Amino acid sequence: MPYVVTLNPSGRSVLVRHHHDFDTVTAREAAAAAESLRGSVPLDQCGGLVCDVRGARNLSGLGENYLFVWNTLPAVGASRRGRVGIVADPGDRSHDFIVAFLIGAGYIAELFNDPAAATEWVEAAVRAPALTA
Repeated sequence: MPYVVTLNPSGRSVLVRHHHDFDTVTAREAAAAAESLRGSVPLDQCGGLVCDVRGARNLSGLGENYLFVWNTLPAVGASRRGRVGIVADPGDRSHDFIVAFLIGAGYIAELFNDPAAATEWVEAAVRAPALTA
């Protein structure tokens, strides 16, 4: 399989790890699997998604990436609740437009080079104390 979808050891985020260069077809499969797993965790206990694409370039073009974010993600049930941390290799700019499109579509997304920093940022969404009235 070109990717693996698991819960991070803390159980507070979903990890998608791509092992090879990929396009939006493979990304759709991974997104559907991630949403299925994320749906099994109570929303208040899952900070979101860490997508580790180190060593795996995004081969899709600008238009394909745009359609992926605006059409494909909603079609697979991707939630805008929670954060999306994308971990890429330094100098790999092939994921920049996905992050920009995610933000433009209302997702809370950030690009990282350090997987620990990405996981901490994503999981901070569930560690923050709830505001009470």
